[in-house]
Amino acid sequence: MLKKILITLSLLCFSNIVFSLPLPKAGDFQIKEILDKNILYVVHTDNKGHISNSLIKLIQYYLLKESNSYKVIFPQLSIESRNIKGSYYAIGYEGTPQTTNDIKTLKLKGGLFASFIFKGSYKKIGPAIRNTFQKVLKTGKYIPHDDEEIRLLYWNSIDDNHPKDLITEIQVKVVKLP
Repeated sequence: MLKKILITLSLLCFSNIVFSLPLPKAGDFQIKEILDKNILYVVHTDNKGHISNSLIKLIQYYLLKESNSYKVIFPQLSIESRNIKGSYYAIGYEGTPQTTNDIKTLKLKGGLFASFIFKGSYKKIGPAIRNTFQKVLKTGKYIPHDDEEIRLLYWNSIDDNHPKDLITEIQVKVVKLP
């Protein structure tokens, strides 16, 4: 029981510390260069049940295995691509964290991405992603990359925000047309 209380308190502190980042402006769309980023990640596949089963492993790792050898960098993100099996749930880091059977490290390649800031419930993220792809095509200068990589950056937490107030940055890898 005490362990559950400590984890809950840690999560509350985590959400207050982490999500005090300045929020990007909802509705903003831009094409931008994203730098490489080191990530701690866990892979989620359908046979692992609900997403929270995988995500909690990541959160427990950086809350309960805190170390001076690395520092977590926010926001949290999820990544889907034709090049990976399942979905990655990740968080950036600096330093040298130790990997486990579930938590791995990776240098996430940067590149040219379309970025759209969506405000609203996660239940409505599908249409927002399609909207981002349409915005890319409407530029007439870019097309989505053929690996269909999509990154979702979660700028605030459902723990202390109404679903209509959630800020998610949708990043779609793009290619400049010749």
